[in-house]
Amino acid sequence: MGFGTSVHDNALMSEPKVHTNMETKHEVYKHQLEQILDHCGLDTMVYLLSQVIHEKAERLLPNWQYRRRAKLWIAAGRHLDSVSRNKTIQAASIHAVRNTSP
Repeated sequence: MGFGTSVHDNALMSEPKVHTNMETKHEVYKHQLEQILDHCGLDTMVYLLSQVIHEKAERLLPNWQYRRRAKLWIAAGRHLDSVSRNKTIQAASIHAVRNTSP
């Protein structure tokens, strides 16, 4: 180790591979989400996400061990339902869908 470095500095140097892989996955996911967003609009995308969340909650509800988690998913789904009906979100969606090229 050189002057001003520590064991922790060396540990940090090995981390980028993990972060790079995760960042690459996130970039792929972001690209895919952008394609969906361009195709259907933000309001529809948020609404569909809320539906996925509600379905997840429904699968968790029958198991008493996951009831609290299911209630949190239900609350998140309701919040996204509300967001999807927001006039600003709807206006942005109309603008985005009209201005994307096929």
